[in-house]
Amino acid sequence: MSGPTRADTRDKLKKARERIESGAPARDATMPVGAWPAHWRATTLGTSARKPATRELYSNLSRRHLEPDPFGAIRLDKLRPSDKPSDIEKLVLSMRAGPERGRRRS
Repeated sequence: MSGPTRADTRDKLKKARERIESGAPARDATMPVGAWPAHWRATTLGTSARKPATRELYSNLSRRHLEPDPFGAIRLDKLRPSDKPSDIEKLVLSMRAGPERGRRRS
């Protein structure tokens, strides 16, 4: 955190702590869930000590299951620890149902 003055910086830090304690992220991220795995693969996964086959597996799984819609379109700031399991289950079921009629998989 930074600000023009120490007082401003302290205020920002206090607000961030309050948000975290209430279950919200420290600050809102507007990127969609689907954009995060590419960043993760290029940074954390790419420099990890995991075997190449494991890195490839994780890369493929993230491309197949995290990046596509409908899950990939959800903004990170819209996900909360308080999301009901039933909402997540509905999302998973809609993903398992596959593409809409008339649409072909690419």
